[in-house]
Order: sequence, then C-alpha cells, then structure tokens
Amino acid sequence: MKDNRFASFWHDEAGNPCISERLRAKLAKAYRQGLNHREAAMHCGIKHSDLMEYIAYDESFRMRAEGLMEHLAIQAKKNVAKAIENGKMKPTQWYLERRRPEEFSTKADVAVKTSESETVREKEFEKLLENL
Repeated sequence: MKDNRFASFWHDEAGNPCISERLRAKLAKAYRQGLNHREAAMHCGIKHSDLMEYIAYDESFRMRAEGLMEHLAIQAKKNVAKAIENGKMKPTQWYLERRRPEEFSTKADVAVKTSESETVREKEFEKLLENL
C-alpha cells in the first residue's frame, strides 16, 4: 500500500513492489546515459535494494533496463563507424588496433625469456632450500 502519495517506490496490497511513472522515466534516462543499477538508484534517490527488488519482480522493466544500459556503447560504436565511413584515419586506426590487435597493434609483444644460466641457478637454489 502506498503510504505517501508522493512516494516513488512502494508495495501494493499484495506485497508486490511498485514504482511511479516519474521514477520509471528517470531510471530509463539514467540507464540510457550508461549508469548501472547501483548508480541509477543513487541518481534517482532510491535504495539499491529497492530497485533490485523491483527489477526481480518486473521482467519487462529488467529487460528494458538492460537494453538501455547498452545505449551509450551502441552510440559510441555508431560514431566510430560513421567516422570510419567518412574516411577519418584516427578512429579507423583505433578501431583496428583494438579489434584486430594481432594484425594492427602498434604495441610490441615483449616476451621475458630466462637464460639457461638463470634456470640452472634457480634449480640449484631450490636444491639448497630442500636440504635445509
């Protein structure tokens, strides 16, 4: 039962969690901006546990929230794709370095190799330790 007519989160007579339309819209905007559940709850001024209770109750809201959380990443990918399509080299290089590092990475892989003498010394040291 909604105790306060201005409440954003409450439980109905059956004990099910409910949120106001205003809070639903505010959460959707927060998710669209890339916030996770904890950050969105803080932004909206509700307890994280209340939000998680509602998400567990309302499957369609949970699925929508998960989709909206990806909105920012999708927009970023679209921006990179648009820049690449327009012939911009920096985004093209950035994209290829991250998606195809084996072919386009500018970073050199440095493998640390131990010399044979170091390996021999390590084995001798281990034998000394075993004898103690």
